[in-house]
Amino acid sequence: MLSTQYRCNCCNQAVMASEKECPNCGSHNIKSPYGFWMFCSITCLALVVILKMTQLYFTDYREIPVTESFFKVISDKHK
Repeated sequence: MLSTQYRCNCCNQAVMASEKECPNCGSHNIKSPYGFWMFCSITCLALVVILKMTQLYFTDYREIPVTESFFKVISDKHK
């Protein structure tokens, strides 16, 4: 197992994952290496969702197409 994945926030000493406090200074403030990666993952996911919603908004937001009149269509067919 990786015993140096957690670090004490006070003295930056490596702490085992099973320990609740730092053996060096006694601090209970242990930082996890996964916090940064979780932040990056959530940020990327939010960015993808925002970009997709923007894309869907602009593809659905089109002007109403101009419809040709029935008489114009008939007269174009006879030419």
